[in-house]
Amino acid sequence: MPVRAARSRCWVRRSSRRRDPGGTGSTLAALQVRPSERAYHRLAPPVIHREPELSGRSIIMLGSFNPQIFQPAWFSSQGLIREDEGENANIGIVHPEIVAFSTESIQLEAQRERLAISTKSDTDAPEIIRDLAISVLSLLSHTPIHSLGINTDGHYRADEREEFDRLRWVLAPPDVWGDSLRQPGLRVLTVQALRPDDRSGAIHATVEPSARFTPHAVYISVNDHFEVSPPGEAAIGARPAVEILTECWDDSHNRADAIVDQVLSLA
Repeated sequence: MPVRAARSRCWVRRSSRRRDPGGTGSTLAALQVRPSERAYHRLAPPVIHREPELSGRSIIMLGSFNPQIFQPAWFSSQGLIREDEGENANIGIVHPEIVAFSTESIQLEAQRERLAISTKSDTDAPEIIRDLAISVLSLLSHTPIHSLGINTDGHYRADEREEFDRLRWVLAPPDVWGDSLRQPGLRVLTVQALRPDDRSGAIHATVEPSARFTPHAVYISVNDHFEVSPPGEAAIGARPAVEILTECWDDSHNRADAIVDQVLSLA
C-alpha cells in the first residue's frame, strides 16, 4: 500500500492568509464542464500562481512502533528537540495505541503500525522532519520499517475560473466521454509511475480541485513511495529507512517540484 500523507496535515504557510484548521479532502461535487466552454484552446493564456497558498511536507513510515515512547519528554531527553519545546508541546492524545503532539515546528503522530512526522505552520526548513526522522530511527535502530513515503503537496490559486478550467480540461478532456456522461468534470486524478531509480516503490501524483481555497484553486500532491523491505520478507530494522531518507531526500523533493511545475505548465 502506498504510504501517503493523511488528508489532515500540517502546512507550511506561504502567504499571509489564515490557516484553515479543517482537513483538505476532496470537493463535495466535481467542478462541471459547461458545454459552451469545451473549446479550451480558445481561452487566453491563464495564470495559475506557481507560489502555493499553502504547502506541506511529511514523512510517513509503516512498521512496528511502541507509541508511548513518542512523547515530548522522551524527545527532549534524547536531545531531539529543545527542552523548552518539549515542555511547551501541544499534546493531542497519549494512549497505548496512539500518541500525537506538536511543537512550534513539527507535528508527530505515532500508532502501532504507523509513524507520521509533518511540517507545521511557519516551518521554513522542511529538512527538520528528515533530520528528526533519521535521529529517531538511529536511536530505535531495531524498529522494523516496511515502507515509507516522502510526501509533498500544495494548493495553487488561479485568478479566474477559466484558468483552472484549462488545466482540468487538459488533464481530463470532457469530449472523450462523448454522450455517455453529462457535463463530466475533474474530481480526483491520481497517476502512478515507475520509480526513476533502482529502489522498490512508485511515484503517485494526485490533482484535484482545492477544498481549502475555493472556487478556483488546484491541489497537487506527490507521494514518493519506497518499499523498504522486499515484498514478502520481514523488515530487519530501521537502517534501510535511514539510508533512504539520507540519500533520497533531495532528489525526492526536486522530483516533486518538477511534477508540480509540469502539471501547472499544462494550463
